[in-house]
Amino acid sequence: MNKEAKTKEKEIIPIFFAVDNNYVPILHVAIKSLVAQASDKYKYNLHILCDDVSPENQNSFSVFNSNNVKVIINDMSEVIADVARKLHAKYYARATYFRVYIPDLFPEYDKAIYLDCDVALTGDISELFNYELGDKYLGASTCEIVNVTPVFIAYVEKFLGIKTPYYFNAGVFALNCKKLRSVKFKDQFFELLDKIKLEIAPDQDYYNILCYGKIELLPLAWNKIPIPNDEIKPEDIRLIHYNLALKPWRYDNIMYEEIFWKYAKETVFYDKIIKDKKRVINVDKIKDNNRFKALKRMAKNYAKGDTLAKILARKKAPDRVAVLEKINELEKKGVFDVDVEQDPTFNGDLSKFDYLDKKLTSKIKAWYATRCGKRFYEKQEKQKVIIVDEITGAENLNGFNGGAVITCNHMHPYDNYVVHAGLVKALGKFRLWKIVRDGNWAFKGVTGIMLRNANTLPISEKNPRLMVKCMKATRTLLERGEKVLIYPEQAMWWNYRKPRPLKDGAFMIAAKAKVPIIPCFITLKDSNIIGKDGFPVQEFTLNVLPPIPYSEDAAAMKKRNEELWKNVYDRVYGGHALA
Repeated sequence: MNKEAKTKEKEIIPIFFAVDNNYVPILHVAIKSLVAQASDKYKYNLHILCDDVSPENQNSFSVFNSNNVKVIINDMSEVIADVARKLHAKYYARATYFRVYIPDLFPEYDKAIYLDCDVALTGDISELFNYELGDKYLGASTCEIVNVTPVFIAYVEKFLGIKTPYYFNAGVFALNCKKLRSVKFKDQFFELLDKIKLEIAPDQDYYNILCYGKIELLPLAWNKIPIPNDEIKPEDIRLIHYNLALKPWRYDNIMYEEIFWKYAKETVFYDKIIKDKKRVINVDKIKDNNRFKALKRMAKNYAKGDTLAKILARKKAPDRVAVLEKINELEKKGVFDVDVEQDPTFNGDLSKFDYLDKKLTSKIKAWYATRCGKRFYEKQEKQKVIIVDEITGAENLNGFNGGAVITCNHMHPYDNYVVHAGLVKALGKFRLWKIVRDGNWAFKGVTGIMLRNANTLPISEKNPRLMVKCMKATRTLLERGEKVLIYPEQAMWWNYRKPRPLKDGAFMIAAKAKVPIIPCFITLKDSNIIGKDGFPVQEFTLNVLPPIPYSEDAAAMKKRNEELWKNVYDRVYGGHALA
């Protein structure tokens, strides 16, 4: 037996990074510092998890291959495709979620290390790897930023229900892969992601919730943020984590910046890092400050509301579940224009309804109903029953005046308010007339007052005379320069996101009145607030699209409206609309 055969094979230490194109240069610095501290006793497998890194950037990591370092590029595109739309990453790249897959994708490892890209090591990573985890899920250090920020302490302790010393930073940790596989951690993670949206520190909060009481708390030396802390000596620090805006490649005078620059100078990306830093201007610093302030505001709101445990304990309202099930059934059948919720039946007589508010009593009722409606909706917004997140495309209406048919998808009882509130900013103060079914006249309370009096135009499929009267009044309103909202999908489908096939009516009305169409499309996303029905309250974005010029060809206007809606759907949700 020769001498080489007798030599014991080196133990492999698997280390994982998640990166996108933007952070490739910074990851080079992290790896450079890791390799500089590496021991000859081990073999280091460096796994680069990515899904959109260019071939050139992928190949750049080969410079680190050596006798005891092996770089392995792992493409996560197909792995993450099935859950990509669920990921919450308002301030973060989705690469931050790749680490969840490590135990299941790499069954050959019982233990592994995960590191964020924005780190620099001053100690050998094998020391972190060799911490005994026992039956714990992870080995990690307490989150230093949280511990020195009162509003984050309140968020973690009051909302999440975690004692702050045990709330850890998920940018650096040792994984007990064998244990995480046995408890099906990945499945637990995405089940929790489905239940609630947390935006302050994804995916860190989800890790903390699922791992609370199951982590080995490691010394802060292995995850030191660049802020003063008398409890740790500089010579004891083993890893610097340039977290949040504390990044020397963006700003000057960051603690421990000399460590970063020491290794940056040794990388092929040094000149690019310097060049990119010179591009950082005061506006960027303001953006970073505003981002941190926004996170603190969100944390404050969470801390004042219901606890996470209380929210997760809420059951979904049976009537809402039934509506979603009915929508699913109708969608499979290809039926998109029937009601999924039963409106009350109205048996009154609307033949003498004052469509144009000619009577003084009608004017007074309209004024009162509009005032009540405004107060009602403002209260709903304040209580977070309605959340209008953004208005896009308002510039499409610059200089617009005159009558118009406004079209919008119909997925919520309050969507007409979202349309009006958004268009007021683009068009200035105006009356929004709405064509509504006569069944709405049977509603009671404030809702009933608004539906009967706040510039509404009743139609009835069972009463042709009323239909004719409504169409005549609508044409008069349009010709005198008013705006009329029509839902061409016909029926309201609660929280349904896809555009549905359009009916001809709205476009025929526009063609006969010789007015353009203002197409609007509302997109939705889950907020971090769970409503009384057990579902996330939706955040509305009103997308105001380019007006469709008047045409005698109503079918052409309809086709253009469908195209514009579909384009928004594809852009926002990354999917495909109905054919």
